[in-house]
Amino acid sequence: MSIAQDRGAARAPLRERLLSWWSGNDNVPAARRPRAAKPAAPVAPAQQEPVEPLAHWENPAMRIAQLAWGEGCSKPGGGDHLLELSRPLGLDATKSILEFGTGLGGGARALRRDTGVWIEGYEIEPDLARAAKQLAIRAREEKGVDIACYSAQSFAPRPGGYDCILSTETLYRIGNKEDLLIKFEQALKPRGQMLITDFVLAPGASAKDPRLKAFAPGPLAFWPAAHYARHFRDRNLDLRVSEDITADYRKLVLDGCKRFTEGGPRLVGHAKTYPGETVAFLDLWANRMTALDAGLVKVMRFTAIKSGNIKLMSNW
Repeated sequence: MSIAQDRGAARAPLRERLLSWWSGNDNVPAARRPRAAKPAAPVAPAQQEPVEPLAHWENPAMRIAQLAWGEGCSKPGGGDHLLELSRPLGLDATKSILEFGTGLGGGARALRRDTGVWIEGYEIEPDLARAAKQLAIRAREEKGVDIACYSAQSFAPRPGGYDCILSTETLYRIGNKEDLLIKFEQALKPRGQMLITDFVLAPGASAKDPRLKAFAPGPLAFWPAAHYARHFRDRNLDLRVSEDITADYRKLVLDGCKRFTEGGPRLVGHAKTYPGETVAFLDLWANRMTALDAGLVKVMRFTAIKSGNIKLMSNW
């Protein structure tokens, strides 16, 4: 089902609906709806709250993203989604994780609080990595959640040092995925687990499709799902799950957008203070949802176990 078909009749595009709401009109028209004989009176926009000053380590885009995804989070679903995603891993205080693509680190901190697991995190965007580090310090969790900026040249995780490697919607931006995934496999302990969710090219789609240019800032390096499967087969990894989770991911995005538009005075204050960042956020997610709905990109979940002599886990 496309965005335009959500909740029944045809709707205007997501970006149009959100921008119309943001400008103070809650009565957003459906796509190609006949003109009403008597248009509804516009709803008065909510009063805005004062916007707290930015900290030295944050920027307006981070503030806007958290209005949709939750405090301290920069990805759909926030910390609750990462907790649910990681349940099959059996994490506890005796385990250590390498998380690749932490964003603002909200998911990592939620995992630490919920399970006691030790987390070494890497983020590919320097501003996000710096902010994630500061947020961990502010929460007094920096000893259990150590986050740094990823550098392809210096990334050298401890061989055999981790019980689990976790990455969510990040690898599609990494050009040399083969080398990175090899380092992941080498960093796992025997019987260690790898859990990856990522945007992948749908069958028949082309990475050169112009509709993918606005999917994310910077270079993009989508793989088809089959490339991941082949890599796991070629390495010392037993691929246990290869699942299309596009529908679930799409719901996370729409739930976040609903939270965004229901943000009340706090949202109005931030949107009016940072209009450029607000529009950029809406554009980014409208473009991503367009690519998902057009069947260009899917969201896949892969779970694999580093092979060894212990009997394989059977219940995922």
